[in-house]
Amino acid sequence: MAASTGLPAHNINGTTIPRDLCLPVERCNPADYNRLNRDQMKTVQATLKDLKLLIVDKVILISSLTLLYMHLRLTEIMNNNEYFGRLSSFFFGDFLQLPPVKGNIRLHFRRLKFLCEETS
Repeated sequence: MAASTGLPAHNINGTTIPRDLCLPVERCNPADYNRLNRDQMKTVQATLKDLKLLIVDKVILISSLTLLYMHLRLTEIMNNNEYFGRLSSFFFGDFLQLPPVKGNIRLHFRRLKFLCEETS
């Protein structure tokens, strides 16, 4: 199990999404995305080999950039260019509650619009 940040991860005895997917961590500036090297890829694929379902709660806390990086990493790991590597994915959260921490409010509402269009 993984969570968006350290405290929620600790509360579920899990790790963080950036750690599990080897994603760059956003600090003051947006982090650059880099593809995994061969050794990293083998390690992550072995760790996630039985993963069939991605459930993301509190998606509001994940910036648009991190969500994009999750998509890119999962397409890389699953060797499939469909959304999130064709992994069944559920996203939960109150999109009208708060903008993501360190996220761009315009991107947040574009993402909300995109997700609403996908479900209608």
